[in-house]
Amino acid sequence: MAVATNETARAPRWISAEELSAMQIKSCEHLVSNLLPAEGCVILAGDSKTGKSTLSLELARAVVTGSPALEALPAMPGAAIYWQADDGSKERFIRNFREAFHGQPIKGFEVCFDALPLFGGGLEMLDKALGRTRAKLAIVDSLIAIRNTRDQAEDFVRTEYAELRALSDLGRTHHCLVLVLHHYASGRRAAGSNPMIGMAGSFGVTAGVDGLIALTLLSLTRAERILTVVTRDSPPQKMIYGRDPAGRLFHIGFGEWADYWDEALMVYRSLRDRSTIDGTDVAEALGVADRNGRVRLARWRMAGIVEDMGGRKHAWTDAFMTAAGRLEGAK
Repeated sequence: MAVATNETARAPRWISAEELSAMQIKSCEHLVSNLLPAEGCVILAGDSKTGKSTLSLELARAVVTGSPALEALPAMPGAAIYWQADDGSKERFIRNFREAFHGQPIKGFEVCFDALPLFGGGLEMLDKALGRTRAKLAIVDSLIAIRNTRDQAEDFVRTEYAELRALSDLGRTHHCLVLVLHHYASGRRAAGSNPMIGMAGSFGVTAGVDGLIALTLLSLTRAERILTVVTRDSPPQKMIYGRDPAGRLFHIGFGEWADYWDEALMVYRSLRDRSTIDGTDVAEALGVADRNGRVRLARWRMAGIVEDMGGRKHAWTDAFMTAAGRLEGAK
């Protein structure tokens, strides 16, 4: 079947490899180092009550104050706005805000409690707010509260993709980052080897954004959280952070720290009276063979969790002991 064409339209232009090689591209900027790009749209997903709102307010605090997020990740200074469309409890949000901002009425932060569908006034509201405030960070809490997908008879995958692409385009237009809070599907939790597949919705959701952040717990009674971060222009990143008894969020470590933290902390708390440990001590604390204890020590040494003292003896690094002690409220 013949395809209708518009003769007045510009003909498609094919670009050669030589031209591509000569083109200058902008370096990737970060709003929050190792975590958030400077523009576009990123999803932060996790189960209910895992701390998505708390983390997002910490990121907003870092941007508004120009201070490091989680006390370790440099942030680009600027204004921030928060669209709280998911929960009618203003009191809970105010408590969380005051805790995250340490009770300070800092300028450059605004919140909106109106619940609007994205394609029904919400996108225009965000556009105007970003134009007025020139915010570097816009937080949307949450996707399920603003989506139009289930109300339309058309292809819901395409609509989900369009919703997230619209937010991504908005971020690039205003040179800001739109952080969208989302949840995991009830039948596909993110506890497996690939936490990204646990996000609710079709592939249109994950395909439409510029980055994905998965938030997972070690357990319901633990104060530590693990973040798995994937964005378009940066290598994948994994990190672990904690919350001290005063409610302050702090960075614990990157990469292998998140993988080894649980067992290392278990051994540390079992053998806190020892100035040094060896493979046998680790094996006894974890109930594994001596060889496995030595292997763990070797991995922890490479990650910077322990240091070699000679004679097969190891000591915990200052960074590890500081983080472990802070979780327990130690000075």
